Amino acid sequence: MPARPESGAQKRTTAKAPTGKRTRSTVKRSQDSAPRQGFESESDIASGPVQPPGGVELMASAAELAGELTKAGISTGERLLKDVLSRLPRL
Repeated sequence: MPARPESGAQKRTTAKAPTGKRTRSTVKRSQDSAPRQGFESESDIASGPVQPPGGVELMASAAELAGELTKAGISTGERLLKDVLSRLPRL
């Protein structure tokens, strides 16, 4: 039987693979391109106590919500009506 070469006797290379290092300027540019998510800008940070919304803001939000629900209901009803009419036999 032929002798097998031992794993320790195999030739090893000493060349290093590229490390892919990023320079500081590359890291700096990537951080400055967009703000970090989930953080407020300095101008948006409240400096003191924040008042709860008043009656006018609540009524405006309720009216907006009612309008959105009405639009959704109308579009759903329109689709249902079209589906029903499309299934009826043509005369």
